[in-house]
Amino acid sequence: MTKYILVGGYPDKALDEGKAFCEEVVKGFEEPVRILDCIFARPHETWEKEYVNDKEFFGDYLPNKKPEIRLADPEKFIEQVKWANAIYFRGGKTRYYYGLDSLKLCEGLGLLPIKVIVHWRSGYNAPNIEDLPIITMAEGQFEVITK
Repeated sequence: MTKYILVGGYPDKALDEGKAFCEEVVKGFEEPVRILDCIFARPHETWEKEYVNDKEFFGDYLPNKKPEIRLADPEKFIEQVKWANAIYFRGGKTRYYYGLDSLKLCEGLGLLPIKVIVHWRSGYNAPNIEDLPIITMAEGQFEVITK
């Protein structure tokens, strides 16, 4: 069984600063927990900096777990996935997502059959959508909106 943990943006912005998220990532694994830090969705020139930040983030909230964290490498990704207990996709693309930089609905990797809007009501680059209603409609169903 595979566990997916979806996080609505930056986990360190949670009320507990990401502690519960970190604990959930390693939950059920024997030590040392092997975390693969996948930052492919970010600009390549930021990977090393983001990796250092992520190691510090997990280290701060998992001092007794001593996680082993490796930066994902596109050339070695298959082997790294086999090595890892958990894979942390940063800035990832889920089944469908609203791109806060492009301000468009886009199709992602297709890992899960869901649509996700992250950074909801956070003010992060999406002030034009934050208070918009979400309407779901089946084939042939319609909604009338009058102003």
